[in-house]
Amino acid sequence: MLKKQLLGFLLGTLGLLAGQASAAILSFSPDNPNVIESQAFEVDVVLDPEGVLVGGFSFNVDFDPLVLAITDVQFSNSLGDPFIEALPDFDDSVAGTVDIFNVSLLFDSELIPLQPAAGFTIATLSFLSIADGMSPLGFSSIIVSDDLGLGTSSSGIAGSVDVSPIPLPGALWLMLTGLLGIRTLVRKRGGAA
Repeated sequence: MLKKQLLGFLLGTLGLLAGQASAAILSFSPDNPNVIESQAFEVDVVLDPEGVLVGGFSFNVDFDPLVLAITDVQFSNSLGDPFIEALPDFDDSVAGTVDIFNVSLLFDSELIPLQPAAGFTIATLSFLSIADGMSPLGFSSIIVSDDLGLGTSSSGIAGSVDVSPIPLPGALWLMLTGLLGIRTLVRKRGGAA
């Protein structure tokens, strides 16, 4: 927790001192998945740096904890090898929010080949759908810093997850219809005797 607070403080302070240098946009892929209740699924967080070499980020992903449960966060190598060349971590202790953060320990020349100019995945979120319904997916508290640690103006594009109830198998309906037919046949034969 201390590491997260220190990272947030450093990124936020540098961002305030530098002003808004450029823009970065976070989005989900897929942005509106349809899943079945009790199904595990993944959603990628995609960062479009808009021409900025990214050196660190911190943001929250918000969701409905009555519909979804976060099970894991896997980081890409866009800021270097996780836990060797970067310091990624996440905190899911608050229901309905997962706080995700990462800072690179690499130099510019090492970051450039890891980050394409267009959007790239920075993390993959693993969820479990726990009830049917609709859950929004949104970003809050977004901080993205460039390779110098200077803050960029950042925004997020929201999505949602539609969770459908577990469908009854067609064989169950066929079996129930057959049992109803046998019951009717037994009643007819029993009434004729």
